Amino acid sequence: MPEELSKSSLLVIDFQNLFLSRKSKGYVEGSEKIKKNIVKLIDFFSKKGVDIYASKHFNIEKSSDPFFRFYGKVIKKGSFLFNLSYPLKNYNQIKIIEKSTYSPFFNDFFVEELKSKRIKTVFLAGFLLEKCVLASTFDAFQRGFEVVVVKECVYGRQKKFNSVIFKIIERSCGRVVSIKEILNG
Repeated sequence: MPEELSKSSLLVIDFQNLFLSRKSKGYVEGSEKIKKNIVKLIDFFSKKGVDIYASKHFNIEKSSDPFFRFYGKVIKKGSFLFNLSYPLKNYNQIKIIEKSTYSPFFNDFFVEELKSKRIKTVFLAGFLLEKCVLASTFDAFQRGFEVVVVKECVYGRQKKFNSVIFKIIERSCGRVVSIKEILNG
């Protein structure tokens, strides 16, 4: 990878029980497929001393909450669905970013933390490609970051749209790379 890793960070989006637990109504069939790749990515970046973040989505039962209005459901902070899923929950070095929007880049504190560390490139992994990952890609770009989406480390419900989403990202705001390109860099 041409990026200088000292100016990079990894963001794993919404690797929560909401999407990974078969007990959840939000479970994404086949979501386990990216677990091994995300672990490889975390281990690689961790060994390189790169900051690793994980976002956790929540919302509240209020008419002013757009997620509650649209979905009619609540993901409460501290609930089983809100918590990171295994194996991410066992990593102590992961910094948590709580969000109530599709993108953690809506959070000024998070963006300022990255900028204060002189982060230039953000690598993205996680759920859901067609929602939170896509929104995060655009928002990171608009906040001035170079964006790299690791295609074997993102997953969504609408797999038939993956190639179109990857093309949208590549033509408008970021790069899509394979995990091999990163690990063999």
